[in-house]
This record gives sequence, structure tokens and C-alpha cells, in this order.
Amino acid sequence: MGIVNAFFTVCKLIPLVLVIVFGGLAFSPGIFSVENWQSTLASTTGPASVTTLGAQINGAMGVILWCFVGVEASTILAEKAKSQKLVGKATVISLLITLSVYALVSLLSMGVVPATELVDARTPLADVLSNTIIGSAGAMIVKLGIITSVLGALVSWILLLAQVFTVAAKDGVMPKLLAKESEKGVPANSIIITSVATQLCLLVLLSDKLQGVYNTVILLAATTIIIPYVLSGIYSLIVCKQDQLGPKEYFISIIATIYAIYCLFAVGIMFLAVSFVFYGVGMFVFILAKKEKNQKLTKAEKIGVVFTLGLGILMAILLATVVIAF
Repeated sequence: MGIVNAFFTVCKLIPLVLVIVFGGLAFSPGIFSVENWQSTLASTTGPASVTTLGAQINGAMGVILWCFVGVEASTILAEKAKSQKLVGKATVISLLITLSVYALVSLLSMGVVPATELVDARTPLADVLSNTIIGSAGAMIVKLGIITSVLGALVSWILLLAQVFTVAAKDGVMPKLLAKESEKGVPANSIIITSVATQLCLLVLLSDKLQGVYNTVILLAATTIIIPYVLSGIYSLIVCKQDQLGPKEYFISIIATIYAIYCLFAVGIMFLAVSFVFYGVGMFVFILAKKEKNQKLTKAEKIGVVFTLGLGILMAILLATVVIAF
């Protein structure tokens, strides 16, 4: 499986490297520069283009988070790694590489194709390479790269998502049905469920009218993922105190916690409210998993369940009464 992932990764990187190299050669400061960029959106004109720097950052935060979702995948599959020490290094290295590629591709693209054209482009990177010395051949390479990327992501994410459900089921927080594995250790039930859900999401992309729904789902998914990030940051602070770690570990934990909390509110209160509704529904699954193992909820778990259910019900009421609106 590692060889397959490596193959797909290389195929995905080829068009991105071409965009970086030839986009850098075709980069035009005149196209990239935007007057009053702190208060003007380059992708629109008229009254809609008036904004603030803070609004621009907050508006992009949800999509940015979605782009980096999965960077912690190495920790999810850590139990299958030959060396646990490599897991932490793999996470940091992959994050830095991904960040560098995203930053270079985004910046160079805005210096090759005007923002007003990029915002309406169906395949932005294809348009970028079309405006370089490669021409239409570059556009074809990008489209082939997209197809390969989608195929590779489909293979990787099906296995990764199935593993998430299986690990949770083994820990007793999901129904034991999801913990079932084949003779070769394949989480069959988890793969079936996640595959069906994935196909339904892909079908949404076939309709232009449902594209807005897909974008909403992206922001909602990003928000639901941020909540565990916040809890992880808080837990890391607790570990720092208990293990009496140094200033470096404290600093990293504090920055991670503050950033995760900021992201929750930057993406939008509405998405945060809907996330709590989903977490509330998830409490019933958690209770079912406990009953299957004939385990009683601890005092701390009871408090957590009641708090999450109560918060989910409250958010559902606020959403239904349009106190918190989409």
C-alpha cells in the first residue's frame, strides 16, 4: 500500500511542480499586485469588493483548514508503523511540505492569471499553465494530474476513514460492528459504510446547483474536526504540567490551543452550532457502544454525555428558531 500511495503522490506532484517552475517564470508583479489589497477583494468588483483584512483571513480559514485535513493521518495509522518514532517526524515533514506547495502554487497562480479569471475557472491550475510557455499541453497535464489525484485520494481516504471507525470501535466508543475485520485484518464493515458515504459526496459534485451544498459541507466538516484539535491542545497543556515539560512544549501547546479556538469562530458560529448538533447525535452511538461491551458510563462520561446532548439540543433550537442563521 505504501508503494501505491508513493506512486499517486509523485503523480500529483508533477503538475504542481510544473505550476511552480513555469508559473514562477511567467509571474507578473502587475497581475499579482492589487491596490488597497487590505480593503479590496481582487476577485470581485463594485461594492462587493469592499472588505477588511480580518474578514479576508477569517473567510479563507475554513477552506485552509480543509486543505490540511488529514495531515495527522500518520498518527491514526501509527499502530501499523514499524517505528513509532517515525510517526511524529512524518507528520511534521508532511505538514511543512504541504504548506510550502500550497503557498507557492497559490501565490504564483495569482501572478500569472488575474484574480477575476481565477475565481471563475473550473480548473485554475490548468489555466495557469496555459498562460505559460507550456501552453495547452500544460493544461492537459494538470487535468490528468487531477484525475490521478482524485483516484489516489479515494484509495487513501477509504482506508484511512475505515481505520478511524475501526480504532474507535476497538476503544469502545463506536459500535462493535465497526471493529469487525477480515482474516487479513481489513475492516470490512467500516470500509463499506465509508465507501457509500464517499460516493454520495462525490455524486453531489455532478450538479452545479449542489456545489454550494458541497462547500457548506466542507466548512461544516472542517469545524467538526477543529473541536478535537481544541481538545488535543488543551490536553497537551495538561500533559506539559503533569510531566513538567519545558517552555518549548508549553509554547507549542498554547499556540496550538489559541489557534484552534480562533479557527472555530473564524469559520462561523453557525457551523459551530451545527457541529454540536452532530456531536449530540453521536452521544447515542457512544452509549450504544458502551452497552454492547456491558460497560457503565463513568461519572466523567455521564457529565460529558449530558453536557454534549444538552448543548446539541440548545443549538438545534437556536438554529430552528433562526436565532443562529445560515
